[in-house]
Order: sequence, then C-alpha cells, then structure tokens
Amino acid sequence: MKRGGTFTLRLEGDAGTGKSHLAAYLAGRAEAQGITVFFGASQNTQQAAYAALRGPVLGLLGLGDSPAEDAGVHDAQLEAALVAVDPAWRVRLPLLGDLFGISIPENATTAAFEPRLRREALANLVVDLAQRVAMTRPLLLLLEDIHWADEASQGILLALARTQSMAPLLLLLVHRPPAGGEAGFLAELAALPRQSALRLGELDAG
Repeated sequence: MKRGGTFTLRLEGDAGTGKSHLAAYLAGRAEAQGITVFFGASQNTQQAAYAALRGPVLGLLGLGDSPAEDAGVHDAQLEAALVAVDPAWRVRLPLLGDLFGISIPENATTAAFEPRLRREALANLVVDLAQRVAMTRPLLLLLEDIHWADEASQGILLALARTQSMAPLLLLLVHRPPAGGEAGFLAELAALPRQSALRLGELDAG
C-alpha cells in the first residue's frame, strides 16, 4: 500500500463468518504500520443519506472520526476545516451540508447544480479530500456493512474506488453476499480494476 495508488479490498461473508473481526484486525495492523485509518458503517435501519460516510469525512477534515460526532458539527467548523485543506474549496462548502444534513447557504456555483450534478460534485469533493490526505500519509478507509449503504453513499464509494492516483489509499469494504437491491452496486465494485475480494465462506469450505 505504501507504494502508492488506490486499491479496494472487499471482505465478503454471511453474518457470523468473522468478517468484521478480520477487518478490525487488518485495520489494527495498518495503524501499527503508521497508516491512518478512518471508519464508517451502514445500518440496517432507515438512515439519512451519506450517514455511513460522515465519520470518515470528519476524519479527513481533521474534525475527529467518530460517527457520533457529526451530530454537533456546524457550518463554521466545516468551513474552517475545508479552507485549511485548500482555500479555493470554500465554494464547495454547501455540498458538505448535504453530507452532514445541515443547512449551509448556497453560492452561485452550488445553487446552479441540478440534483445529479450536485451528487457528482459532492463525490468529487470527497475523492479530492481523500487524495489530499493520502498524499501526506497512507490512508485506509474501512466501511462496514456496505450492502446496507444508501444510494447516495454508494455513488461516493464507487467514485473513491475508481480513483486513479498515486496517493496511497486503501478502501476496505465489508459486506454480505449480494442478495437484493444492492447486487448491482456490488457488481460494479467487483468489475473495477485494482480491487480484490476475500470471501470468508470459501475459507470455511476447506
């Protein structure tokens, strides 16, 4: 990973196969080697769009990486953190309001986006932010239970996985085998280059 580039590793298995324990072990090993790890998880409940990504994005912004911390985040914090990364990104600030579910006044640029372009612009912002952080230190983003991810979060995960950069970034994505509406999303991930899957059920078969 420290050689650079974006790579996606998927851990696939039914409930109880130990995929979360394996992910935690891999994340711990990564941290011991000086790799920065940020964590997010989807829930099997009705949840706000992008909820699983709030913790990782807070971490990328240097505002902490606990999903619980997003409840108290406000626009002034986000603006200061975003401008600290790149002052030219101030115009993109309202997009973070979508991700964190808070109201941030629009500017002429973001107000002109129709919904599809707005989602793409937010995905590009998260990708750019991850790349900026990964250029300073190796980065691992661990996302649990992505089979429950909402459609908006799926779009960002695909954008991250498609990233072509020399910055060392590993996506560690944990999910159950495709079984329903998420099958198309997981198939898109599986078709991308620079990705691999470890299926825990196959380990048990031996």
